[in-house]
Amino acid sequence: PEGGEADGILRTIQAIDSEFERYDPEIARIQAILASLQTRRRNLKWYQDCCRGVLSPMRKLPPEVLQTIFVCARGSEPDVIPAVGQVCRHWRNVAVGTPKLWSNI
Repeated sequence: PEGGEADGILRTIQAIDSEFERYDPEIARIQAILASLQTRRRNLKWYQDCCRGVLSPMRKLPPEVLQTIFVCARGSEPDVIPAVGQVCRHWRNVAVGTPKLWSNI
């Protein structure tokens, strides 16, 4: 480009830079809103999972059935018992109250 034409192109570039600067705060604001919404969504998903857990059919199993399941699981995978005790308080109580699980430790 020749003299005057190059100056015009430089002014255009500067104008575009100014335009970019006007977008940046809006982008930052929208990103903050997005981050907040994502956090709220994660929290809501966690709460939904908790609610589903309360309705889980596993919660309705009698302790005797859980004991049988735990004993069978221990037979195939001995390390499963500590994990079972971490699922929930009820499972831990059932596991602790099942002597067959602890007879060979």
